[in-house]
Amino acid sequence: MPQFNQCGPDVKSDDCVLKYLADHIKYPESARKANIEGTVITKIFINPNEVESGGRIKSLTEDCNIEVSKVLQSMPKWSPGLIDGKPVTVEYIVPVKFKLSN
Repeated sequence: MPQFNQCGPDVKSDDCVLKYLADHIKYPESARKANIEGTVITKIFINPNEVESGGRIKSLTEDCNIEVSKVLQSMPKWSPGLIDGKPVTVEYIVPVKFKLSN
């Protein structure tokens, strides 16, 4: 599996992805004003050179969708997945929950 190791050696890759998203995604003002909550689920492909969008599986609002796509495209480089020691492209499903605090 590909690894996202931007958080240091003691943090699991999946936890690091969630931390990166939580630190970088901004709740769109339009969704905040409309009290919109929900989840955007996006498919990405992690290949040896970049992260590519694979499309949305579940949308919320256009502004939320755009914010998720923007942050995913700006992620630092991942260590690629390997098969028999050779880098391969791997599909990765990313859920992003938008929840307003009280």
